[in-house]
Amino acid sequence: MQLTPRQIRARLDRAVADAGSNRALSRARGVTESQVSRCRLSGRNCPAALLAAAGMWRDAEGDVRDRSDRGPSRFRFIAVQASGEAGVAAAVATLGAALGQR
Repeated sequence: MQLTPRQIRARLDRAVADAGSNRALSRARGVTESQVSRCRLSGRNCPAALLAAAGMWRDAEGDVRDRSDRGPSRFRFIAVQASGEAGVAAAVATLGAALGQR
């Protein structure tokens, strides 16, 4: 869902409250204090680091979206330790089942 400038401002206000001040948020995210203030007032043209601090991101079209709009991650991390021919065969079968392959 595309966020409105009002929604962006509200989320930035919460991020500043969590950080303690505009200065604290700006230092934590590597942006200037004036950028934080400007974005809190307008809700427009916010740096990506500031959007990330408030749980938002900018899509390819430039619309600001909630972090939850990205959907589930497709990344999977599976660690297997196996020794011997039977152990490796069992590990391959386990990985195949975990990844939904036959």
